[in-house]
Amino acid sequence: MNVQDDFAKQIKRVLTDYGVEKEPLRIDMVELFKLRALEAEGIEVVDAQEAMLAIQMKITLEDLARAAFPYATLSESLPEAATEGLGRAIYLP
Repeated sequence: MNVQDDFAKQIKRVLTDYGVEKEPLRIDMVELFKLRALEAEGIEVVDAQEAMLAIQMKITLEDLARAAFPYATLSESLPEAATEGLGRAIYLP
């Protein structure tokens, strides 16, 4: 077993221990060989770069609700989640 396979198995074990093994794993940055090892373990990996930046910058829900993102992966979900977290309507009828 190589380092990346061991890494992926450890991640899978932790996800399983917490009962979230079926949820996508949100990652800011990862080396390609580790990404492939995670995928080989059946772990769905999704981009979380903007979310990590927001956490590091201590962005508020208000900031996120007003934010514009350059591409579709988080351009809708992150501001919508922040808007909902503020108790505001996401879509108006």
